[in-house]
This record gives sequence, structure tokens and C-alpha cells, in this order.
Amino acid sequence: MADDAGPVEAPQAGTAPLPQPAAPSAPGAGAPAPGADAGDTALGRRIVRLRRAVVALAVVLVALGAGLGVLAWQVHTLSTEVSGLHAQIATIRTSISEMAAEDRDDEDASDLRAADLIDIIGESWANAQRILTARDIDPADLTLITDDGGAVINPANWTVTLVADLDELGQVAVYLRHDSWSFF
Repeated sequence: MADDAGPVEAPQAGTAPLPQPAAPSAPGAGAPAPGADAGDTALGRRIVRLRRAVVALAVVLVALGAGLGVLAWQVHTLSTEVSGLHAQIATIRTSISEMAAEDRDDEDASDLRAADLIDIIGESWANAQRILTARDIDPADLTLITDDGGAVINPANWTVTLVADLDELGQVAVYLRHDSWSFF
């Protein structure tokens, strides 16, 4: 403590000089202040967490945008199919009124039109066969066209997607889609 109170004495010859205490350095003058390491690492950890949060938010936004794009595409596709169905129904209604005016004979087999079968669209082929039989229409008289070109083994696994008139009078094609959830 004597060092702090009085003047520093010059060392005597043959002795080593006494070490002097270091003066405190000003912050930012080169040497870090005590406790600065802890603050810098805490700030660094915050920055790293913030960067991770920004990246996670960006990934979520991209995924959300992709999901909305897929949803918009599905809605567009459905609206296109529905508008096409409305056009088909309008055409069929016109055909029905024209057919009613032309139907003068008793040969119902030759008078069969796709418009007569519009209500079986969306039904399973098994249900459609019951409907046709109830109307005295033989399902064997219809031309079946499947989406995969295969044979209809189990009628319950097929759905009627479209009915269309063929070139020959009274011939109707029934388009069937195979339900993918079944094995046959």
C-alpha cells in the first residue's frame, strides 16, 4: 500500500525495477471490458436464433404458398369440369326436347339416347345396372368403354363417368372409371 501513497523511489543499482500497476483502459481502446465476453456471446446467440426464426418463417411461407397454389389449381379444375358438365346438360336437355317431338314409333330400343341415361352418371356400375333394369333397358345392349381398356369384373368397383350417343341409332356408349381403391 505504500506504493500508492507516495512517490515511486528509483531502484538502487543492482536491483530489478518494481512492477507498476496497469492503468485501467477505456472501453473500446483495444482491451475488452470485464464481462464483455458474456454480453457478446449472448448477443451472438440472439442473432443466431433470429436468423433461424427468419429461415423457418421463410420455409413456412413457401410451403403455405405451394399449398395455396395446389388448392387454387384444384378449384380451377373442378370449376372447369362443372362448367363442362353444365354445357353437356344443356345440350342433352335440347336433345331430349327434340327427341320427344320425333318419337313417333313404339320401338324403344332404337329410341334410346344418352339423354335418357343422364341420371346414371356418378353411380357405380352395379347401381346403374339396377336403374337400367328397372327401366326395362338391357345393360348388355350398351357399349361399355373403360378407362383402362380392361374388362368389368366387379361392377361395384366401376363408376359411370359419361354416357354418349354412338353413330348408329339407339346405340349408347357408357364410359366407366375404375375405382382405384379396390383390387378388381
